[in-house]
Amino acid sequence: MRKSFRSLAKWLVSVFNPPYQLTLSDRFVDERSGQVVYIFKQYGLHEYVRVTYADIVGNDDLLKAINPVNLMDIHLEEHERNVLSREIKIKEILRGGKYRLSSGEFSQEYSGEYIVNNVDMFAHMTPSDLCRIALTTGFSRGRSVSKEINEILAALKEEEKAEALAEAEAEALQHAPRTNVFELRRGEK
Repeated sequence: MRKSFRSLAKWLVSVFNPPYQLTLSDRFVDERSGQVVYIFKQYGLHEYVRVTYADIVGNDDLLKAINPVNLMDIHLEEHERNVLSREIKIKEILRGGKYRLSSGEFSQEYSGEYIVNNVDMFAHMTPSDLCRIALTTGFSRGRSVSKEINEILAALKEEEKAEALAEAEAEALQHAPRTNVFELRRGEK
């Protein structure tokens, strides 16, 4: 009887005094700071506590009062936001194989050749953006190489034509009927 009374007392205490006093109720993005504000409901009261991720991490008492399942969700969400903020995206495609890339507040212009040759940027870019840059850079590079090859071939063809023309003239001169110089002089008299 005594054992059941103790277990009933423990149960009542645990119901009315849980180990975690704060449970996650809602979240929203603060327009001024751009941070996510988490709203926790305090157990047994009609009060709500508003805190940011930095407040939660910086306060041990607050960490102990929040339900661990909610802490895991908050941490995973903040980690995902952090990864997305580090991700480099194509903001604008410019002429001449140049791209304006942005990552959060950072924005800078790079050439496609630089991006393709800089392997460190690959980790922070989406595969679709990388493929787009590589395709257009490779395509434009291929076109420029093709243009150079065509120019060289055109120059070689011109040289071959000039050589063939020179050979034809030389051959025509060799096979031309020879006239006697003395006969030409006699005809003039």
